[in-house]
Amino acid sequence: MDQTISDLVWHNKGLLDQYRQQFQQVFGAPLSKFMHPLFGFDIVRFDEWLKTPDGTSTADYLKQTKGETGYNLIASLI
Repeated sequence: MDQTISDLVWHNKGLLDQYRQQFQQVFGAPLSKFMHPLFGFDIVRFDEWLKTPDGTSTADYLKQTKGETGYNLIASLI
C-alpha cells in the first residue's frame, strides 16, 4: 500500500494524540520528544533517553523497568 507523505504525517499525529497522556504517565516525559512528523517514533532516541544498559535489549529493559504496560505502549508506537 502506497502512503503519501501527508498520510504518514497524519498517521504519526494520530499516534501522538492517542498516546500522549499515557506516555507522560508511564515515562514522565512528553511523547513529542520522540515523535517525528514523517518518520514516527524514534526508538533510537528513546533508547538513549531510557539509558538501556549495554547488552540488554530495549524490550527486556522496558519489561524490567516499566512492565508490560510500558512495553506494550512502545510496541504500539513503532
